[in-house]
Amino acid sequence: SKLDIDLNHGLLNINSNNEIQIIKIFNILGKELSFIEVNNKDYKMDLSDFQAGFYLISTKTENGESIQKINIVK
Repeated sequence: SKLDIDLNHGLLNINSNNEIQIIKIFNILGKELSFIEVNNKDYKMDLSDFQAGFYLISTKTENGESIQKINIVK
């Protein structure tokens, strides 16, 4: 399955070939900051309120869970 995560000017875009069930965002220490039930193949979220730094994006689909690291630069 294909999963694309793009961060552009504070806007997070997540696209998948499969339905995304849940998106979780963690700080680099592992603290959960956001839990979103999506139930769609794409999702957009404004992260401009997040501080600069590294975050982990966990995306759960019917095919399993994927974790990717993003870097927010201000």
